[in-house]
Amino acid sequence: MKRISVIIPTFDRGNIFDECIQSVLESISPLDEIIVVNDSKKQALQLKLEDKRIQVFDNPKSGVASARNMGASHAQGEFLLFIDDDMIINSHAIESCYQLILENPETAINADWVYIPEELQKSESKPFRRYLERIEFTSLKGWCTDLQWVTNGTVQAKGITSQFLLIQRSIFGKINGYNEAFHFAGFEDYDLGKRLEKTGLTFLINTQCLIYHNEKDRMEIIPFLERKKRGAFTRKEAVMMGYSELKIPYSKIQWFYYSILSSLSPMIVSVVKRIPNRKSWDRLYTHLMNRLTGIYIFDGYNGKR
Repeated sequence: MKRISVIIPTFDRGNIFDECIQSVLESISPLDEIIVVNDSKKQALQLKLEDKRIQVFDNPKSGVASARNMGASHAQGEFLLFIDDDMIINSHAIESCYQLILENPETAINADWVYIPEELQKSESKPFRRYLERIEFTSLKGWCTDLQWVTNGTVQAKGITSQFLLIQRSIFGKINGYNEAFHFAGFEDYDLGKRLEKTGLTFLINTQCLIYHNEKDRMEIIPFLERKKRGAFTRKEAVMMGYSELKIPYSKIQWFYYSILSSLSPMIVSVVKRIPNRKSWDRLYTHLMNRLTGIYIFDGYNGKR
């Protein structure tokens, strides 16, 4: 049996995926394997790097949940390591998380991550990148403001994220993997975490290691907003599955407000793009971006894909 099966679903990420797979090849041991699942229906996946540890499959279904499940169905490892195609990992992250799960077998482990430092250094020159830092979008810690964060240790989490997720294959199989009813990436992680929680599993973030989230191809306004829309779409799917705590209770006034603004969103985007690139204008930039985010979440939650 293999030690770890690394599962990477990918969808038309080009060089971003190439950087991911290269980092994985440089990080895993000969006792591990890599399973890549191509979720694109437009083109076959062309690997720039060849290695006997890599297996590539085309997903006959659609969506990241089904792609991850397909990868798991071919896995030979005792442990499954799910990695998104825009993560750059290192051997220390794998070994540190592997040792942690051996010491704590009834857990699922996430590695700590931040955006690539070189990309963050560019934030002074672009207002959108300054915005991402202001809303704490550029680190896992920023996504987890409700947790008691510990540096160089472990953080008890309330759920999981699949960007770098290590879990026992036997436990993953017991709950039949990801729920393939989710069309996009988003709240499939929430659903998986809730079902794992019912088995008695706990969730840990390993802050003794650090990996990079490589979204340099999406650090622009429209890709960011479209991501918010897709996430809201999957949130509504989760609500329809019975997760009533995720319901967004729009009042009639809010419904009318966002319905009007939705038709104006192209104009608002145009205004945002024309705001002068000066820090003195960042408050207005943040205000308009927050309004746009609300609009796209409203559209996604109410069925606009």
